Amino acid sequence: MEYSKLEVWIESRKLVNFVYEVSINFLHISRGSLYELETQCYLALDQKYINEIEFNTVFQQIQVCKKLLNGFINYYKKLI
Repeated sequence: MEYSKLEVWIESRKLVNFVYEVSINFLHISRGSLYELETQCYLALDQKYINEIEFNTVFQQIQVCKKLLNGFINYYKKLI
């Protein structure tokens, strides 16, 4: 019997596709959270809860995370 006809293989394939979809959704939510954090940092700066040095430190780290996450999303999309 061909492995691709086995029920276990068919069901496993469905599961993998589901996990990939859930993972890409999670990555997009994560990216949205970074943009939300960026907005909150601007507001914190505007309201003087943080100073410009603190803002720049966090802002730069957010940019690094966005770049890495976007790269990973692009890589991940090629897998599915």
